[in-house]
Amino acid sequence: MSVAQNALGHQFNVSQSSSLVSVVTDDDDIFMGIAGKMRSSFCQAIGQKNKIIAFYSPNELVQRKYLFKLIAKINSRLNDEIINLHPSWATNVKLAFERKNSVQIIVSVHISFDRNSVIFDTKNCDEVLKKYFIKMLGAKHENLAHFSRFIIQDTKQLEALQDLLAFKEHLRYIINFEFDRGEYESFCEMIYKLNSKGYKMRFNALASLLEEHFATLECSVGDDFNTVRAQYLRLSKLYHPDHASGNEQELRSKFQEISFAYEALKPFFAEQDKYLKGSA
Repeated sequence: MSVAQNALGHQFNVSQSSSLVSVVTDDDDIFMGIAGKMRSSFCQAIGQKNKIIAFYSPNELVQRKYLFKLIAKINSRLNDEIINLHPSWATNVKLAFERKNSVQIIVSVHISFDRNSVIFDTKNCDEVLKKYFIKMLGAKHENLAHFSRFIIQDTKQLEALQDLLAFKEHLRYIINFEFDRGEYESFCEMIYKLNSKGYKMRFNALASLLEEHFATLECSVGDDFNTVRAQYLRLSKLYHPDHASGNEQELRSKFQEISFAYEALKPFFAEQDKYLKGSA
């Protein structure tokens, strides 16, 4: 076992056996950094409270080697000791956050759902907790004033959200997640539908045919309607011939191109909504 304590009094403990590499830390940033790597790199990474376990898979050996190099590097920096995790590459990995004798901070976080987005009201959250949500969900996100919007694109990200909401204790916080249970269940059902074989067969090929229109609005093919609409509003304002400065003919042509692309994409998203609601 390797035990380290840095200048701030934080600990970083590494132990290994024939079946498990265990890492225990009470440092927020270190825990979030390693946890983020585990969630993004391994398919079988399960989180419970302040613990994450990544189960061994022979298809993820490269990612596992990289993770162990990261752990060894952190240990070397904090403990001034070299550890060899090479014999443990084919084992499970457990990461735990443990802080002894610390005061827990109680926080209330309201959550709402909008199609494939989950919105956290972060007005009561400090920067550490905001960063924790980002690392744990591993989803595309945007921060708007006191809100953080996460776009849940696949079942892995949905499982990360489910793990997050299943417990109140996270790092040094006790979090009261406030959300409508019925809306949450409908949201989960919709994400599963979006990732179903039937949905992908029906809409992925069609989306590819509309790629030019997505590009006109400076969007990616996988962007949702809210993103597309926001881009349309921004670009139409930017190139509106009555408000923008420049060559009027060029502005009018660009404005018409933007409007045409948006109108061409609206039926695509309307058809998606019908399918998700079971009426298509």
